[in-house]
Amino acid sequence: MSIVVSPQPPHQHLMTFPGVLSIRECVDLVEDAAKHELEEAKIRVGHDYSKQVIDRSYRWAHLLNIPQLTEYSWLYQRLIACADQANEVFNFNIEREFSEPIFLLRYGIGGHYKEHTDVNKGVIGGRRISIVVQLSPPEDYEGGSLIFRKAGQVASTEQGSATLFPSSWIHQVQPVTRGTRFALVAWINSPK
Repeated sequence: MSIVVSPQPPHQHLMTFPGVLSIRECVDLVEDAAKHELEEAKIRVGHDYSKQVIDRSYRWAHLLNIPQLTEYSWLYQRLIACADQANEVFNFNIEREFSEPIFLLRYGIGGHYKEHTDVNKGVIGGRRISIVVQLSPPEDYEGGSLIFRKAGQVASTEQGSATLFPSSWIHQVQPVTRGTRFALVAWINSPK
């Protein structure tokens, strides 16, 4: 697996892993999700970020929890392998497992997520590495770009590619203007 690393100092890298999932695997995950009712994505609020609310002006997407079951163990193992490789550059003290499920996200027309980080106080305070896997081919939608403020870069739109970055980075998903964008998101934490 070839890895593309942005030229930045440690903890400042945006890493792209092309072909983490095959096109068939991407299609299968999206088709599996279509068999379930996706819930509207929420944002965390409050002094310890433990309360979750729907705020479509800030985040508009739908999601499905992909459980750590035998059926999906291959997916969890594949993303852990990416995190292990990325951490050779990031050099975080991390767990080699997921403490949260992987989520499949669907961004329809108008779907977006304003600037945010994936780590904060309280419940999500231990996140160190964020993982985003592109499930849709880029021709299926317009807009929906994952943009990083610090690196001044845009995540790969190649179907099956994984983008890994420090969870503390400010990033956003621009509004989708045509079609639907599907992606996976996951986080690797520091030990408790």
